[in-house]
Amino acid sequence: MAVPKLRFFEFSDEWNSFNLEEIATFSKGNGYSKNDLVESGVPVILYGRLYTKYETVISAVDTYVIKKDNSVISVGHEVIIPASGESAEDISRASVVDKSGILLGGDLNIVVPDNSIEPIFLALTISNGKQQKELSKRAQGKSIVHLHNSDLKKVCVIAPTIGEQKKIAKLFAVLDKKIALQRRKVELLKDNRAGMLARLFALEKVEDGEKKLFGECVSYLSTNSLSRENLQSVGSLQNIHYGDIHMLFPTLLDCQTQSIPAIFHQLDIDKYNTGDYLCKDGDIVVADASEDYDDVGKAIELKNVRSPLVCGLHTILARPHKGLFASGYCGYMMASPVVRKQIKILASGAKVLGISKSNLSIVNIPVPSLEIQNQISNTMQ
Repeated sequence: MAVPKLRFFEFSDEWNSFNLEEIATFSKGNGYSKNDLVESGVPVILYGRLYTKYETVISAVDTYVIKKDNSVISVGHEVIIPASGESAEDISRASVVDKSGILLGGDLNIVVPDNSIEPIFLALTISNGKQQKELSKRAQGKSIVHLHNSDLKKVCVIAPTIGEQKKIAKLFAVLDKKIALQRRKVELLKDNRAGMLARLFALEKVEDGEKKLFGECVSYLSTNSLSRENLQSVGSLQNIHYGDIHMLFPTLLDCQTQSIPAIFHQLDIDKYNTGDYLCKDGDIVVADASEDYDDVGKAIELKNVRSPLVCGLHTILARPHKGLFASGYCGYMMASPVVRKQIKILASGAKVLGISKSNLSIVNIPVPSLEIQNQISNTMQ
C-alpha cells in the first residue's frame, strides 16, 4: 500500500494499514492524582508526566503512591496515551511501559497490541505523522481537550512486517537512552544550581528589614488568554506562553537570543500591542498554572526586550518598583528554594494547580542591598 521515504536497506515490502481496534485491546488507568503522591511507595505513572518527563519507553518511574484497591497495574509493554491535555496537538503522544508492577493512574488510555505490532513501534506511530494528526482532529474540548479509547480504536495504523517494526523500535530505544542520560546530566546541574541558590538566598540569614512581600514590590500589568493555536514561530508581536516558562525559557530570559512565539491573528495584534500589555526589561513573568507540582508558579525575568512583547495564557506579568532590584536578581530570587517552597504551599487545585495574584502577593522575598543583589546576579550568570 505504501512505503516510507527512509527505511533500513534490507526491507522492501510495502506497509499495510488497518484500524487500531483490529490489533489491540483497550482499557483505562484508575484512581491516582498528584494529591496521592508520597516520597516512597509503589511506583505510579500520572498522565501529566507523559508531557514533561518520559520519552517513548518508560523504564524508570520516580513518583510513588500508597496502593489502593482496584488499582490498574502494568504487566509490561502496555502503550499508554493521555486522556486529557492542554491542546489537541499535545494530547496525541504515547509511551510504552517497559516494566511490570507499575500503577497506571487516572486519565490514561491503555492500549495492549497483539503479536502483529511491536509496542514501541505503535507508540512511535501514534505520536508522529498521520496518526498524530488524526488523533488531534478527534480530540474534544477547548481549554482542556480529551481523547477516549473510542477515538483510538478508529485510528488507521500503517505498519511494516514485525521484523522491520522491531528494528525501528530498537533504533529509537537507543536514542531514548541517550536522551535520558543527557537529561540526568541536566538534572545534576540543576541540583548544583539549586544548592547555590539555597546558600545565596537563605531567608533566615536575611535581616527583617530585608524581607518584603512580593505584592509590595511590584505592580501587575495586563496579560492575554491566547493559546498556542494563536501563535506562530515568528511575527510582529511576540507572546510568552506559560508552557514555555515550564519547559523552555531560562530563569533570566534574554529576548534577543531566545526564540519566542508570536501572535499571528491581526485582531489580537491590534488589541494587545498597547502600553497596558507591553513588557519591559526587568519585568517578571510567572506561570500561574501547571499540571506538575514542581512547575506551578515558575517565573522568569526579562532582559533585552526590544521587539513588542506581551504575555499570554496562564501568566502573571509583574513590574518591580523602580530602583528596588538589580538587573538579573529577580529571576534567580524567584527560583530560589525559599521562594519556590512558599509558592508551592500557596498553589491550589486538583488536576491543574494554580497560583493567584493575591497568593503570589503574600510570598515573602529577600530584598538585600543593591550591592549584594548585584553580587548574586553576577555570580549566577
